[in-house]
Amino acid sequence: MENKKTLVTGIVIILIIVVYFFMGENINNKENLETREDNIIKIGVVSPLTGDVAFFGEGQKRTLELAVKDFIGEKYQYEIIFEDDALDPKKAINAAQKLIQVDNVDFLISLSSGIGNVISPIADTNKVIHFAMASDKNIANGDLNFIHWTPPEEEARVMVEELENGGYEKLAILGLNHQGWLAINNELKAGLNEEKIEIVFEEKFNPGTNDFKTLITKAKETNPDIYLLGAFSPELEILVNQMNELEVNTEITSIESFAVSEELSLFEGSWYVDAAVPNEEYLEKYNNTFSDNYAYGGPNTYDIYGLIVKISEKMEKFNREKWAKNLEKEIVSYDSVFGNLTMNEKGIISSKAAVMKIENGNPVVIKK
Repeated sequence: MENKKTLVTGIVIILIIVVYFFMGENINNKENLETREDNIIKIGVVSPLTGDVAFFGEGQKRTLELAVKDFIGEKYQYEIIFEDDALDPKKAINAAQKLIQVDNVDFLISLSSGIGNVISPIADTNKVIHFAMASDKNIANGDLNFIHWTPPEEEARVMVEELENGGYEKLAILGLNHQGWLAINNELKAGLNEEKIEIVFEEKFNPGTNDFKTLITKAKETNPDIYLLGAFSPELEILVNQMNELEVNTEITSIESFAVSEELSLFEGSWYVDAAVPNEEYLEKYNNTFSDNYAYGGPNTYDIYGLIVKISEKMEKFNREKWAKNLEKEIVSYDSVFGNLTMNEKGIISSKAAVMKIENGNPVVIKK
């Protein structure tokens, strides 16, 4: 039944994208959408403001409050427009279309591979610059689609290194059937030395799964040295709580997943690999302004806004295609919160992965 629901949902999403793709052809050739005649540059942020991961969206809002104060334009004004997607691809499509058709945005910012994958073709068709914080490389297809995130191969490299250094020999992988996790997991398996680390159990589960007891029991029988968990909220928390109920005392780790939960106490004492950690200056600024930990994707959002302002201010007349072409040369000198950034020919901006640990309910950097 889960597979049928997933298949139907996937077909609906594909059909919606196809319809919007052809609708976009009517917009494609309108010069006023590519070159601004006024001095207002509009940035659309498609973000989960409701639902299980609404704290992502709220964190992005807080981060952009900092960015607006730090990056002040003189030649142009910068308007930020939020649209809620509840981390639902179908809602993300509607949000992106509203931002393009009604608000006439120049930029779209999205979070997660599932969302980035549905927005990417819409942005490409409508000649809107799109930045995704995501792991799936396919999102960067097209001249105006970019990814600003630590790439899966970098996170996988660090995870393999930590597993080997820790002497773990038997690995169980429990992961969500989601583009982002699949991209990470594929890189991980490609980088594992089978003579050192054996995958003794691996199984995927669909979004919305809330009973993991059979899966956990099967995994437990393989006697792994450590479990690698790849999921979002709420599946992640449900999974770990059920592991505790079944008295799984084996270590757990993740790539990114622990960082996207509000219930960090569930992972107390566990180490994990995360996307790049921002510098001390950013952390101090954020902590002095807000009471919570910085949000998942927040520092990347800050960076993206800074890049938008820096490059736009150097343009006599703002043009989306020219802006995208300028990004490659400007990224080299950009003062990122992650240090030096690189961008490949596909438009993927890379940063270094970090090793983290949950201590006293907070993420602590172990290595970066």
